[in-house]
Amino acid sequence: MDDEVKDQITLTSLKQKTEEYWDERWNLDTYIRELFKFEFDYLTSNQAINSNEIKCEVLVLLIGYSWEPLFISICGHLPNILVPVINENYGDIQGSAYRENLMEYLDILKDIELLKDVPRFHPDPVELITSDNPKGVFTFLKNSVLPLMNQYDDVIIDITGAKKTMVSGAYLFAAYTNTPISYVDFNDYNIKYGKPYGYSCFIEHFENPMEKFRLNDWTLIRSYYQNYSFDLAKNIVKNILFHVKNFFNENEIENLENFVNVLNYYKLWDEGKFKEANLLYNNKDLRIPNLSAIDKLGNSWFDEKDFKNSLETVESIANLEKSIYNEDERLLIYTFNEFAKSKKLYNQENYKSALQRAIGLFELLIKSRIIRMWLKNQYVLDSEGISQSRKQFNNVNKWDFEMGRISALKYMIYSLTWERSGDKTLYIKKYQGHRKEKAPKLDKFWRYDNEIREIKTRYNLKTYPHDFLCLFRNKSLHFCLNIPKNIAKLSHELLMQNIRDFILNWARGNWAKDGNWGADKDLNKFIENLINDYNLNVKPLKWGELIRILNLAFLPNRDDR
Repeated sequence: MDDEVKDQITLTSLKQKTEEYWDERWNLDTYIRELFKFEFDYLTSNQAINSNEIKCEVLVLLIGYSWEPLFISICGHLPNILVPVINENYGDIQGSAYRENLMEYLDILKDIELLKDVPRFHPDPVELITSDNPKGVFTFLKNSVLPLMNQYDDVIIDITGAKKTMVSGAYLFAAYTNTPISYVDFNDYNIKYGKPYGYSCFIEHFENPMEKFRLNDWTLIRSYYQNYSFDLAKNIVKNILFHVKNFFNENEIENLENFVNVLNYYKLWDEGKFKEANLLYNNKDLRIPNLSAIDKLGNSWFDEKDFKNSLETVESIANLEKSIYNEDERLLIYTFNEFAKSKKLYNQENYKSALQRAIGLFELLIKSRIIRMWLKNQYVLDSEGISQSRKQFNNVNKWDFEMGRISALKYMIYSLTWERSGDKTLYIKKYQGHRKEKAPKLDKFWRYDNEIREIKTRYNLKTYPHDFLCLFRNKSLHFCLNIPKNIAKLSHELLMQNIRDFILNWARGNWAKDGNWGADKDLNKFIENLINDYNLNVKPLKWGELIRILNLAFLPNRDDR
């Protein structure tokens, strides 16, 4: 076909010529010379394809039954190296025939000057894949293409026309190696012939799906969420919103923005910022159940902007009767909230943090006992040989304030045990404090309990477990001491013993339980049953449940199984 005829070819004539090709069933040699050359000229002249922008060093080409779109990909990408992925069989036709045909067609493309040079094959000679399932394709690409990636950065995988199983394997490899994917798409399709018009085609480039949709990021987000690293998860979600916002509809974007708020809410909860979390929960429709600690403690919890006054509100050391130490609901909700966090830290093998949180909660419950004994006149302060209980002091508020300042566990223990010899006092300035002789003993829940005796034997302790744990806690805080697993486990067991004793002997009203509750030797089950019985919400939602509630329908909502 001479230049004059070529100049007369229009879009209409291209369409007619294409249908003539289909009707007369030209062979591909004739198609390339009589039609494809002009189709491709039309595509490049109309900027549907710009080889200067999409040229690559290595093109991985998945060979299917249709050749025409593959010619567009080859001439558009102009690779120096071609990695054809060819099956052993295409129905009744052997893959070796496809291999020979490919070599022939490349020579024709060079002959009509659509290719300057025939690309070099890799591997050479061309190998046929023995299995076209995803694993087989992935293995072939890993063995043949991965070595090229150490030499060339510019690699593209074209999936046009390949079987779905082959495409799946190619996608896996693209995700594995962070390689972009291309395919030949079209704007005009003939329903009668079941084929697209070549002049309407264009090459679409699709970034590595793992990168484009931030699939790796979602795996990280899930992992961070399940490990309570809410701030890290939140930052990644915000990054996803910034980079791939166009891939989501308005409802999905709204749900993602709400997800950011939910992660921030859980972050504040994990940091103990109940007041801020409560404000966020009340001001935003988070669509998740409120955590009990936020719901019941948020209004009156510590405020960083007014720490001194808010601390007084929580502890009420100037008015101990209204203190958290004397109020079961606030105290126990906080207790179970912190217990759940301590257990999570232990399960994550963060033994140092688990021990510190467990011992801090252990001390809190002991301090509550001391305050309650003081308010019941079962605890006395000595001054100049005179012992006085709370009711015997003229200025009760002053002494309530002094009692509220008690914090050191070591002295708490001394003040609550009754020994005929040895140090049994708690020094508050120049005053000495201790429990009355007939007042309740606190140490019985670890001293006389068979399980605690077993713990002492198991860990070869020569002192009381609480002293031993405090030693480890202080050394880990003020020195570089690492906490071994068995010590963290001991702190957790002692904390559960402490909680059980408090519930059975010190709690009041609806929070109190009788001895039947303490019969269960499985402490974990005992605590779990209490949390369920009190109807407390002490942990963030499971990942799958969170995804369902927030309607993040584009994510799988299965939890780990």
